[in-house]
Amino acid sequence: MATRARIGLLVWLALLIGRSGQAQQPGPNVLDWKAPTTLNTYLLQQLHAQYAPRAAELDRAVQSAASALAYRDSVRARFRRVLGPLPARTPLRAQVTGRLQRSGFQIEKIIYESTPHHHVTANLYVPAGKGKKPGVLLFCGHEQESKATVSYQKTAILLAQHGFEALVIDPISQGERMQLTDVAGKPLARGGTTKHTLLNADATLLGQTTPGEEFWDNARRLDYLFTRPEVDTARRRCLGNSGGATQTAYFMALEPRMKVAALCRYVASGEKNLELTGPADGCVQLLGAGRDRLDIADWPIMFAPKPLLILAGRYDFVDYTQIEAAMAETRRIYRALGKPG
Repeated sequence: MATRARIGLLVWLALLIGRSGQAQQPGPNVLDWKAPTTLNTYLLQQLHAQYAPRAAELDRAVQSAASALAYRDSVRARFRRVLGPLPARTPLRAQVTGRLQRSGFQIEKIIYESTPHHHVTANLYVPAGKGKKPGVLLFCGHEQESKATVSYQKTAILLAQHGFEALVIDPISQGERMQLTDVAGKPLARGGTTKHTLLNADATLLGQTTPGEEFWDNARRLDYLFTRPEVDTARRRCLGNSGGATQTAYFMALEPRMKVAALCRYVASGEKNLELTGPADGCVQLLGAGRDRLDIADWPIMFAPKPLLILAGRYDFVDYTQIEAAMAETRRIYRALGKPG
């Protein structure tokens, strides 16, 4: 009996300890087993449910030129809503702060205000010679040096040597426009993608977006280019690489003054990219893009049927298969509009 009593006491104590431990838990852990996988699967299901109607919408859009135009205008309106509010045009107060003379061209150092007291630093590559010159907007990627990056300098120089007037600016928190710095002026965040993600999170709380702010800097850049008497305002182009290509895509989608565009290493928020790599930086990940079914091809489609070139590296970090898929969708709209080339 004593042995049974001891066993009963031990069982009772074990139950008591177990219940005591459970009582200390803050609540039931319903996702205790493989929680990250479960949550990711749920989010992907929600993602695919949002994008599900898009394929049928695109199939209907390519049935005629009228339906293709209706689709283009629809995605443009949705994108404009996602981009957020834009400010009113105010005086640019542009000034040339210096000039660098080079063989066959010169570089002008320019500052303008896209909004009051919001300064944008720029370099304008001006070809030598008289007569009107076509204008080009060159969009920089997320490199820290921005317009001073060697590859962008070489691109702008080649454009100037071939008779194009190229205007290059520093995006927000890059180049000469650093914002998140220590007391010595050194960047506190790693690279442009991190800084733009942090800034976009802040902007979202105010119902705005960092891409919207970048778009406005670029719209005012074009305004400035049009003030130059030597620029042929009838011939205007834009091109960009990586994050600069995303900026280019946003800009050409909404800016009716753009006539020709080129995207290199282009990627924007899309269903397959979210599935493969997850959310990207704040320039790419626009709040509400999935809700409004905006996929990678929709920004080039917004530019249709104007001349467009898309460049991609087969083994680049931008998924080549998805760029090919975006090209195929874009071609369907161009073909429906009678501009298959």
